[in-house]
Amino acid sequence: MFRTLHPLLVLTAILFFIPSLKAQVDVSATGGTTAAAYATLKAAFDEVNAGTHQGAIVITIGGNTTETATATLNASGSGGASYSNVFIGPGIGVNAVVSGNINSGPVIKLNGSNNVTINGSNNFSTTRNLTITNTSTVSANVLQIGSAGTTPIHDVIVKNTIVVNGSNNSTAILVGDAAVVGSPGYFNYITFQNNSIRKAYIGIYVYAVVAAANGNVLVDGNYMNSGGADAIRLVGVYGQGVNGFVIRNNYIGNFESTSAEFDRAIWLATATTNATITNNTITGLSYSGTSSYAPIGINISPGVTNSNIDITGNTISNLSSSGTYLPTGIFLYSAMSSAIINNNKISNLKNTNTAGYGAAGILLQTSTNAADVRVQNNFVWDIAGYGSNGYDANDNGNGIVIDGGGGYNINFNTVVLNTNQTLAGGHRASCLLVTQNVTAAGALGLRNNIFANLQTVGNANSRLAISNLSTAGSGVFSAIDRNVYFSTSTNLSSTGTNASITNTLAQLQTSLGGNANSLNIQPVFVGANDLHLNRDLNTAIDGKATPIGGIGTDIDGEARNAATPDPGADEFIPCPVITVNTQPQPVNICATDNTSFGITATNALTYQWQADDGSGFVDIANSALYAGATTNSLTLTNVPVANNGFVYRCVVTAGTGCNPVNSDPAVLTVGTPVAISADPADATISHLDNASFTVTNTGSGPFTYQWQVDDGGGFADLANTGVYSTVNTATLTITGATVAMNGYQYRCRVTACGSVTSNAATLTVNQLAQTLNFATQTNGGTVTVTYGDPVINGAASASSGLAATYTSGNAAVVDVNATGQVTIIGAGSTTITVSQAGDAVYLPATNISFTVTVQPKEITVNAGSLTKIYGDSDPSFTYTVNTPLLGGDVFTGALDRDPGENTGMYQILQNTLTAGPNYNITFNSNILTITPKDLTVTADDKTRQYGVANPPLTLTYSGFAFTDDPSVLTTAPVASTFAVPTSWPGDYPITIAGGTSANYTFTFVPGKLTVEAILLNIHEQPSGSMICADARATFNTAVTVTPSIAPVTYQWQYSADGSTGWSDLSQASTASFQTKANTPSGFYRCKFTVPGTDFYSQPAELTMFPLPGIRAAKSNDIDCAFNSARLGASGGVSYQWTPAGGLDNANSPNPIATPDRTTTYLVTGTDGNGCKGSDRITVTYTPSEYNVPNAFTPNNDGKNDCFGVRHWQKVTDFSLSIYNRYGARIFHTTDVSKCWDGTINGVPQATGSFVYYIKCMAPCGLIERKGSFLLMR
Repeated sequence: MFRTLHPLLVLTAILFFIPSLKAQVDVSATGGTTAAAYATLKAAFDEVNAGTHQGAIVITIGGNTTETATATLNASGSGGASYSNVFIGPGIGVNAVVSGNINSGPVIKLNGSNNVTINGSNNFSTTRNLTITNTSTVSANVLQIGSAGTTPIHDVIVKNTIVVNGSNNSTAILVGDAAVVGSPGYFNYITFQNNSIRKAYIGIYVYAVVAAANGNVLVDGNYMNSGGADAIRLVGVYGQGVNGFVIRNNYIGNFESTSAEFDRAIWLATATTNATITNNTITGLSYSGTSSYAPIGINISPGVTNSNIDITGNTISNLSSSGTYLPTGIFLYSAMSSAIINNNKISNLKNTNTAGYGAAGILLQTSTNAADVRVQNNFVWDIAGYGSNGYDANDNGNGIVIDGGGGYNINFNTVVLNTNQTLAGGHRASCLLVTQNVTAAGALGLRNNIFANLQTVGNANSRLAISNLSTAGSGVFSAIDRNVYFSTSTNLSSTGTNASITNTLAQLQTSLGGNANSLNIQPVFVGANDLHLNRDLNTAIDGKATPIGGIGTDIDGEARNAATPDPGADEFIPCPVITVNTQPQPVNICATDNTSFGITATNALTYQWQADDGSGFVDIANSALYAGATTNSLTLTNVPVANNGFVYRCVVTAGTGCNPVNSDPAVLTVGTPVAISADPADATISHLDNASFTVTNTGSGPFTYQWQVDDGGGFADLANTGVYSTVNTATLTITGATVAMNGYQYRCRVTACGSVTSNAATLTVNQLAQTLNFATQTNGGTVTVTYGDPVINGAASASSGLAATYTSGNAAVVDVNATGQVTIIGAGSTTITVSQAGDAVYLPATNISFTVTVQPKEITVNAGSLTKIYGDSDPSFTYTVNTPLLGGDVFTGALDRDPGENTGMYQILQNTLTAGPNYNITFNSNILTITPKDLTVTADDKTRQYGVANPPLTLTYSGFAFTDDPSVLTTAPVASTFAVPTSWPGDYPITIAGGTSANYTFTFVPGKLTVEAILLNIHEQPSGSMICADARATFNTAVTVTPSIAPVTYQWQYSADGSTGWSDLSQASTASFQTKANTPSGFYRCKFTVPGTDFYSQPAELTMFPLPGIRAAKSNDIDCAFNSARLGASGGVSYQWTPAGGLDNANSPNPIATPDRTTTYLVTGTDGNGCKGSDRITVTYTPSEYNVPNAFTPNNDGKNDCFGVRHWQKVTDFSLSIYNRYGARIFHTTDVSKCWDGTINGVPQATGSFVYYIKCMAPCGLIERKGSFLLMR
């Protein structure tokens, strides 16, 4: 039995330590050391574990702590620990944070420690004043509650606490085994209540060893709906193997929406039994990607019979996906049985993917035909997808979907499709859909339901109340009757084709069977989001259901009629007729008086008084003014004037769901005291103008008025004198106001029923306007003159007679004096502006202006003619001017000429020569003439070997200008000699002739040619070689000749024995010779020829080895039955296979090949001489769908996130197992559509290699696949 400390004892302990504490954590105990203080929670736990503190222990957290390692509390009896119970909480009035940056573990661990309470309230209420947070982002957890060994941990309560994890990649709270995070454990009576759980992969993770009476857990009133950075990512509450799981009153939602995965608010997984999920609010789950994912509100997959799951009173709304899977409110699947889905409200489930995917309010997909699932008293509405003409569960937004199994009873539900899908064609949205995956006869009973499809978008073959695609046809229904069917398209049912659509109840009875007492009537609901039946407008379906044992109440807990209940989830009673006997009457009162309105009516059950202040009737609530707002008599106390003219009425109903009856309206008249309704307005006039001020008031007259003025000395009453008149009326008149009255304020005191003074109005008296006018110029005009012209007259006068002021916009162009005379300074354009600033009476005048444009003076400059020799510097340029410059003006800059240095005539240019901006220069050009330069050309002396051709004859030049060289000559001079190769040694004259150039004249100097003899030296001999038959040998030689310009020719020769029979080889006339393939063995040498002489290299021997005979073979081709083939090679001592991809060992003589297409393999073998031979073998690949990936990347990007073979088709007896590197099986499925997401018990696995084994039967026979694959992150 859990022993809890009395709050007074806890409070006393906390208060006892407050005055003396210096550390953040205080411990009080009834045994051992009774009081101590510690810096951290871990330090306190360590002392409890050591037995320092014993008995009933209270741990008070008086401030923030930083835990450097997990704070672990061991079980009492473990080591020195000895306690009866432990209470942990913040001090009175303290807001505390227990934080740690702990990788791969929790901040707090309860290691088999029983009777422990963590209460985060600092006043023993429901406030949350304790935060426990792990700031690590590496496999971080916040709280781990676990059993030590097989001894259950029990009686643990965590309440009123804020739990924040470091990232949403790992779980916040775990219940299971204490030794290994995420492993199953033993536990009972674990409670989580009124906690706020934030930023986690899974909020609360509960994993029990499957054992009798193991796993009793309560999750009550917790908040797991923080958004943004604190959002939960995958699951709010997860249970596996738990026996006795209660999840109630929780608020779950606003999960992270971008990760490619299934978000689930609540998930009861494998072997969870005897669970209750009640009164939870689930909202705001979405998936924003485009992969095959969507959120699920409540996910039930225990996979065991007699699971006993109760899902009652939950509200599930606002689930959406833009991916290719259906958002689902409640989803039951696996080989399970025994569940009830009762009194739930499911709405606003949407799929926005434009390819046409669906949503489902309730989806039943068990794999047993004896599921014993009862779906009753549920509201399902506002379910929609994009729209598709298919009948699969994921094609459209459907209310309830039966997609497998049997043993379902669907009774007393209200399912309404009242949100349009986008597709305007033949979409198949159905209130109830039975898919082709339901095959058993009598799989479901269907009675007393309302199926109303109110959608208005779609063609004539769309929008169905019910669709039955079961292969059992109408035999799928164990019972089907007393349902209400309606569709705005008139399409009541379909069995999968347009031709099978029924439009009448008789047709539906023929198609579906049964339904003898069913109705085709449109039900009327209280509202679009309230599926309670309108009590006034549904008499046609009142009492048309039949009693069903065990269903005695409706969705609201109201009793159903024992004999003639109503169809749908809402039991209603038709409304009686209301008769108003006495109507409220008009009332006349004075302000602050009291009054009342009354009504009497028969059959009235509720009253609501309303008031209309002119903008429509609104409900009245009890207040200082109103009493009895929901009774038949409304009392008004101290009525304000503001309620004058209000109209009152009473809205009477016969009960919830009944249409209201409005009484006659009654007007309230309230007399009002005098009040200012419109203050006098400010007035603005000019000097000596007239003005008036008017006040408007309300109330009962007659009224007296007295105007007052404040001239700066305070307000005083006015009399009808001077400029003032009508001072005792609602309008004050002022005649001939002066500038001196500027800023005076005026107000009026009005007297009738009371006295009130208006707000003051200000009189603004503006100065008079004046104008300026030119004497000779035009405002805005332009005067154009030339630099050097005389003064311009710019004088002007003001209409006020005040003196004008003159300003030049650019004093460098013109200057202006006080009388408006303008003097020209330089070329350009500027503005002369005239202004008058005004005085006490006159306002400043609007400026006037005119523009003065001063044009430059025209002059002529004549350049002189010049001459120079090519290559010389330019002479100085000269010029003359036709007109002298004015005043001290001077020329700047210099003349230039056209570019070029070749002989010829060049025009002289103005270049930068200028007299400044005040002059325009007309420039007359002239000519610079360049004449040719003298150039000396000398023939260079030459020497050559006797018997060879003359060397190139060259010339040396002297006298080039600039960087010229012979390349600039039009025609270069030519050197020549009469010596030929056979000329005797000696000297021969070299003469020069020809040559032309525009820039040069030539002077020639002759040279001489000397003839010498020739020498040849062989300094590289060819070497012998041993090669394979397919190789080539290369023989090299090198010689030196003197003189080096003497020509040498090469000719390679062959001899079988190296001494006789030498013959020339073709295409062998270079210093290097390469043999061809299969060249015979023998000897090779090179013959060198210079003019008149032959030389020979030493012979080199070539030895040729034959190529080995390599042969390739295969064991089989690749097809459905074989996913590999063994290759074979012979004839060599080593081998190399290509392509190497798909081979287990490319250097083996017998590799295993696993190609993914028909592949020809080349094997190259090497013999003992190093010679290579090759052969090819083709492995034919017959495409098969039974291939296995070798890696996957579960990074939630929507690509390759899951390892499996979901693409395999037409397989039976399927089995997939995955093992880690230690040989432990970590995943197994017999469903080919399932795959591994890279986690073990919700914990993501690191990058590494894993092993798979797959076995199944395919059309081609038995298939076995095994191998390894890589998980990459």
